[in-house]
Amino acid sequence: MLYNHEAVGVLRLQFESKYCYLRGLQVVPTLQNKGIGKAALNEAKRRTLNANLTTLTLRVLKISPALTLYERNGFVIQGEDERFFNMAAELSQSVR
Repeated sequence: MLYNHEAVGVLRLQFESKYCYLRGLQVVPTLQNKGIGKAALNEAKRRTLNANLTTLTLRVLKISPALTLYERNGFVIQGEDERFFNMAAELSQSVR
């Protein structure tokens, strides 16, 4: 991800037949809590819809501070194991 021509993070998506999997979202630590993660999630949602998919999924560590970012942006816990939450956001066309 670039901001003002500077690398500020990484967004990795994997497109499957029925959903898009957010494989990773990292933002440079000094630039966290400045809206970059939310902007990246919005871009992931846009790309998911542009691929004619309506579900964006991810796995997040239960202790990750990003958990609240995901919850604030429409992701709901679908399942869990000892260390991770499996989350999904159902998207509408209004995100485009």
